[in-house]
Amino acid sequence: MITGRERICRLAELAARTARAHASTLLYGPARASVKGLGIEYMDFRDYEYGDDIKHVDWRLSARMVLPSGEPRLIVKEYEAERSVNALVAVDLSTSMGFGEKVWVATYAASLVAYTAAKLEDMVTLAILRGGKAGVYWRIDPRSLPGRLRAALCRGGVSGEADLNLLLGTVRKLRPRSPIILVMDYDHRPGEIDGIARLAKHNQCTIQALLVADPYEVGPPIDEALAALQDPETGTLVVAHLKEIYSRIRSHVLSLRARLRASRSGYLELVGRRQALAQRARIVGSYLGARAGIIAHYQQATF
Repeated sequence: MITGRERICRLAELAARTARAHASTLLYGPARASVKGLGIEYMDFRDYEYGDDIKHVDWRLSARMVLPSGEPRLIVKEYEAERSVNALVAVDLSTSMGFGEKVWVATYAASLVAYTAAKLEDMVTLAILRGGKAGVYWRIDPRSLPGRLRAALCRGGVSGEADLNLLLGTVRKLRPRSPIILVMDYDHRPGEIDGIARLAKHNQCTIQALLVADPYEVGPPIDEALAALQDPETGTLVVAHLKEIYSRIRSHVLSLRARLRASRSGYLELVGRRQALAQRARIVGSYLGARAGIIAHYQQATF
């Protein structure tokens, strides 16, 4: 018989493998700025400097350039995405993330972000939020993130709460203009967004939230029923008609969205495995947008 932790471990393993396969189709080419179809182009030219990748030399332009000494002058293309950054990827592994397909979606989204960061030769700081604590892995190779996340889920599963305020100390240590990617569900207080958003703004960092949900969380399975639902993190029991329960859920979701918009943070909603797969290019685009300081809001009609 498969236990809850074994199920979560299998979901994480499958999601990480799927993300790796999809990353290879979205990202290609030897240069770190070669991201298919997502507008990463060179911005300018400059003189070659020691340590520059020889693949970035513009040989046609260099052939027409000669220094006063008669020596050739090498010119390289400078790409918009050429400057490496240290991105913070924070993943919510609280108890509520164990429902339905949410672990799969969260692992898939975080892994796809990691492979994008690796392609751009960025570093990643991984923060795992669960059990009222934040486990932080500073400046790791992005390619190791899927394995670390999978190992954390296989060893400890999901547990407790995940308060975004646990990230405040980590955000303070980030360099200015570092992208912050929050992989989380809707089981957060809107006020948590305010604290991290204010600090991120002070530190000139951009926030992109990848909001994970299961289809059964956003729409009732049947129209009329009296239900008893218990919050897996707080133990709070709610007994009410399904319409009333889902009305409360929708109100909370709208409040969280409004707080993200007010804080000028971007967000992309991923409701279930099918939608996450359909939105994989936007997941990559979310990281690129946060990296460039450009935030876009994506809303789905599901809620």
